[in-house]
Amino acid sequence: PTMYRWAHSSWDELWMQSQEALLEQAIAAYTDHFSLILEDLLATDPSVPLLAEGTALLPGLVASLVADPQQALCVVPTEKFQRELYAQRDFIHHILKDCRDPDQAFKNWMDRDVAFALWVAEEARSHDFHVIVNDGSRSIEDNVVQVAKHFGLF
Repeated sequence: PTMYRWAHSSWDELWMQSQEALLEQAIAAYTDHFSLILEDLLATDPSVPLLAEGTALLPGLVASLVADPQQALCVVPTEKFQRELYAQRDFIHHILKDCRDPDQAFKNWMDRDVAFALWVAEEARSHDFHVIVNDGSRSIEDNVVQVAKHFGLF
């Protein structure tokens, strides 16, 4: 239901809300989305190792699927990295150009995403999941190595 509302909202209707409302909607939308992801995951061969990644893999929902907290890992950005990285993405400007106040819409979006990262990290830790905080100082390759080590792939 939340994803449907998002898909049928203008950018102003979506981004010109409080950080609290945006965070609540994001968690609700990702919870909705999780059921679709779960369908796909359950359709895979259970004898083959599986690595799933995505924002909708909320820690509390993932916790019900793993036998051991070591089977999960959450990666969240620092606030500085989040704001700097997103500001560089071309699609952001395409979306924001249709907002009546693009600067405020971007601020609201980033405030929501920063709050979401903090919420995910707290949720993950409450389920004893390891959390990697990405500040952008490590290369993608270094991050891959860190994830691979966590899952014992070396």
